Amino acid sequence: MNIEIDTELNVNTLKASLLIAPKNDVRYYINGVLLDFRALSLNIVATTGHLLSAYSCLNDTGISELKIIVPTNTLK
Repeated sequence: MNIEIDTELNVNTLKASLLIAPKNDVRYYINGVLLDFRALSLNIVATTGHLLSAYSCLNDTGISELKIIVPTNTLK
């Protein structure tokens, strides 16, 4: 699946989420950033288990319902 994020705001938000997202945690499910696509919004979430980064913006991708955990190394 190929998802394109066109707006600079979303790219900057992903970069900011990488500051929070752990790289080599034993809890594999937090070693990345959650992209939660809803009908009208895109939620970008990262956590270390102690810190949380969450951002919601307008979903302009055309994807209505999808949740993906993108590994931290993929977003670098």
